[in-house]
Amino acid sequence: AFWKSVGIYTDAEGKAIEKFLEVFKDQNFPPGASILFTQSPKGSLTISFSRDASVPEAANAVIENKLLSEAVLESIVGKHG
Repeated sequence: AFWKSVGIYTDAEGKAIEKFLEVFKDQNFPPGASILFTQSPKGSLTISFSRDASVPEAANAVIENKLLSEAVLESIVGKHG
């Protein structure tokens, strides 16, 4: 709703949000599982899952949308870190 209110929401953001939700759709995370988010300098968001406390070798998804990538990072660490 915020992106729409400030005029920065496009079809690309809509598709990125759909992909983000799809990545988590059928997932269940047992105790000790981790979700790893990696943000590239160009704005892609890589999402990886670990169910055994290891660092995954392959990503579950990569979403090419800088606005979504920055929003996810900000939701985790806050606007001022």
